[in-house]
Amino acid sequence: MMVSFTKTLVSSRARVGFTLPELLVFIAVLTSASMWLLPKALQARKNQNEAHAVAYLRMMASAEQLWKREQGSFVEIRSLAESVPNPASGSFSLRTPPFDFRPKMIFDGVGIGHRAGYRFRAGHDQDGRVVGCWAWPNLREYSGLQTYWVDFSTQQVFATAVSASWVDTPGSLAPEDVGLSLVAAD
Repeated sequence: MMVSFTKTLVSSRARVGFTLPELLVFIAVLTSASMWLLPKALQARKNQNEAHAVAYLRMMASAEQLWKREQGSFVEIRSLAESVPNPASGSFSLRTPPFDFRPKMIFDGVGIGHRAGYRFRAGHDQDGRVVGCWAWPNLREYSGLQTYWVDFSTQQVFATAVSASWVDTPGSLAPEDVGLSLVAAD
């Protein structure tokens, strides 16, 4: 009787938990699955960020057109996001509402707006007038690949040959027409 009790105790102890080889196989399967799925998930996120940036540039171009109609010129994107144009006294105005960034666009100290994996900066002509806006990924390869430009006067969005990311900004000048390809409207 003592032998069967000891045998039962040993066999029940052996069945508790997983063995080290089983745990290593489980970890290897999880690692390989994550290595296969993570790039696919990141690709979807990059595509979503790029689509959002293009849509945002189109909205900004429309808002800038309203601002220009009331004020006579385009404005920096921070002014566009945070204020309403004040018409000249005595003139008719539709009281254009501010561009409603939701969630709010975050601006840094040099006038660059941050939103949805992309950075936005007004582009200027040689005389310093605002003529469009750049959009480029915060972290190239992770939050997006493409750098975009919108021309406020034509409201057209272009994909550019500029390769920009967190530190490598496209600058504040409007791009030359060379290297621009029109982004199709949705």
